[in-house]
Amino acid sequence: MADSLVREIAEKARAASRVLAALPTAKKNAALSAMASALRANGASILVTNADDVTAAKRENLSEPMIRRLTLRPKKIEAMAHARQGRM
Repeated sequence: MADSLVREIAEKARAASRVLAALPTAKKNAALSAMASALRANGASILVTNADDVTAAKRENLSEPMIRRLTLRPKKIEAMAHARQGRM
């Protein structure tokens, strides 16, 4: 990824974080709940796409610890969804 693209993504994320910080708590909680629902609803396709990413990582000779961190399993997706069910 080119440095300029990484910088652009980071700047957009920073701007978005400021907008999100100003939202009322109820809206933030609704967004977190929607994220959790989307993770659960799309878990199967996330796993398929992740398998492609893992294959590419192995092809690029990423280290085994990096590949383990990259690899998703249903339990990990559920943990991510559960973490977003928390309330602010």
